[in-house]
Amino acid sequence: MKSSAQIQGLPIFSLVDGAEIGQVKQLVIEPSSGSVRLFQVENDQHAIGVHVLPYASVIGVGDFAVTVESGESIRDLNNVLGARDLVLLSYKIIGTRVLSRKGQLMGTVHEYYVDEETGSVTACSFAEHGQSDSIRVFHRDNIMTFGRDVLVIKDETSIYATLDEGTSTSENVIPHPATQEATRAEQEIAVTTVTDSTSPQATSTGADTADTTSDATETTSDTTDSADNVLDSNASASSENVTQLNAADSSDNVTNLKAPTGPYAYLIGKVLTADLTADNGDVIATRGTVVTEELIERVKAVGPTLFMKLNRLT
Repeated sequence: MKSSAQIQGLPIFSLVDGAEIGQVKQLVIEPSSGSVRLFQVENDQHAIGVHVLPYASVIGVGDFAVTVESGESIRDLNNVLGARDLVLLSYKIIGTRVLSRKGQLMGTVHEYYVDEETGSVTACSFAEHGQSDSIRVFHRDNIMTFGRDVLVIKDETSIYATLDEGTSTSENVIPHPATQEATRAEQEIAVTTVTDSTSPQATSTGADTADTTSDATETTSDTTDSADNVLDSNASASSENVTQLNAADSSDNVTNLKAPTGPYAYLIGKVLTADLTADNGDVIATRGTVVTEELIERVKAVGPTLFMKLNRLT
């Protein structure tokens, strides 16, 4: 999570060219989603007209720079759907008054914070009304509306002294759909295992009760015990098979749902169009090789020049 002040002014680098291609001039907010949709770009090459970088084209937002695949990621304002309207709207979070759902004026937004992966606004700090020296924080789950004149919050009590209070980072980040599905599948495995593991105990309890109440007739007791043992054995075997099958199916689903994440997700799965060779002539990977995380790490270890070549060959 970074503050808007940490992002604004960062240089923008092309990974393909290894060159600085611009600078973040302004963060453009979409009020309806409460997220950064665009970066307005400043560059001598783009002096005529307004040029923007869609957040969807950003590979990484680091402490030193914003990275993109190539210079083509920076586009004319009129060539990005909805960009012109957002820039003209010029929605500002900083300086916006904070109003509670019950109509209390809480203060004025001092700064806002952005999740680097999604562009979502995760928290805001604000100067309390009548106490400009007192800075407080509320998190995304407490924001009701990013309004034109005010930012509306739900709960006056869910306000904190620091960013670390009140919620964990994971609660403010929009999860990847594949991660959501994988978590759901893991929960199904856990529920199935717990349910099945209790079945033999219930059957066994029933058998113990039958043994206790059938002491009067030895033959009947023996018959009941034998039948119960068979039932217990079958139930246990069946429940274990069901658990194993459900776990296997769910595990397969989790594997299939996993999607590449991180700053180099755009490369993973692509195929090399030619041999990838280092400057000394060593062949790092041959034509037709599928790019994996392991290959990317090997290339990065060799140096930035080879990494640029990897981008060009995929």
